[in-house]
Amino acid sequence: NLLSNVRQIEASMAGSLPGPGAVMVAPLPLYHIYAFTLNFLATLACGHHALLIPNPRDSKSFIRALRNVRMQGFVGISTLYGNLLEKPGFRTLDFSSLSVATSGGMALSPQVGAAWGELTGTPILEGYGLTECSPLVSCNTHRQYRAGTVGKPIANTHVKLQTAEGGDAILGEPGEICVKGPQVMQGYWNNPAETAQVLDEDGWLHTGDIGVLDADGFLKVVDRLKDMIVVSGFNVYPNEIEDFVCTHPAIRDACVVAGGSELAPVIQLYVVSSDASLTAEVLLEYCRRGLTPYKVPRFIEFRTALPKSSLGKVLRRQLRPAALHPDN
Repeated sequence: NLLSNVRQIEASMAGSLPGPGAVMVAPLPLYHIYAFTLNFLATLACGHHALLIPNPRDSKSFIRALRNVRMQGFVGISTLYGNLLEKPGFRTLDFSSLSVATSGGMALSPQVGAAWGELTGTPILEGYGLTECSPLVSCNTHRQYRAGTVGKPIANTHVKLQTAEGGDAILGEPGEICVKGPQVMQGYWNNPAETAQVLDEDGWLHTGDIGVLDADGFLKVVDRLKDMIVVSGFNVYPNEIEDFVCTHPAIRDACVVAGGSELAPVIQLYVVSSDASLTAEVLLEYCRRGLTPYKVPRFIEFRTALPKSSLGKVLRRQLRPAALHPDN
């Protein structure tokens, strides 16, 4: 599976990846499948030089390491790119040799993507994958790029979207992303019951992610199926609300989870703000101006930080218990 995925990456990103000897910045832990395949296996296959950053949270050491090399590639995630862009020292680096930057592991913030492109002159090529697919399923390339999407399926990979009823989703309508290809796992180790839940008899992996395919074949990941919130009969996807909230100039981070109760869920928003004077009422009014009424959060809570994984991905599951409001 892993070697197949490396070959698929080479075939699909030909023309986007630099040649042998290029310095690829590797700031993510190699035990995560995204970095393992991109910064370890693909780096070896392409003859690249990996610049390992042991602690990307130490921004001073990180920036110091980047000053000493002519980086040609960067493998990151949205929160990492966002944090670096806030550092004045990072913005003074020489990006003239940078030819490729990739993003995975979580949705790329549109604001982060735009700011990175403006600073470096190189767009972030967002892709989509999961451990069960070794991991890459689709990605943008320099030849085929569409902001706000995770690109097209990579070589020898089939993607279809399935409705809750088991049929094929209509073009442009959301459905569960199903994947078939040589990078798809055979099953979970010693767990046939779990395997049967995600791999059907025709070899399709049911990812649990909701996506939309456009007429040109570009895939947009909407959210995790399990994170979807049903409000007054309407499907609400947290990613959409989080992306909008982060367009507010004072919001540095946002996370949406289901609050209330299982029978009557409501939208709970957690935010990290750079402006201590910003109030929930002001932010709610901002949401009312830009969101459909049923997508407007019912509760807003300010935090100094949001719980994140070692990769930097916000852990929604840790915020769900705190979102319960039994008196409402």
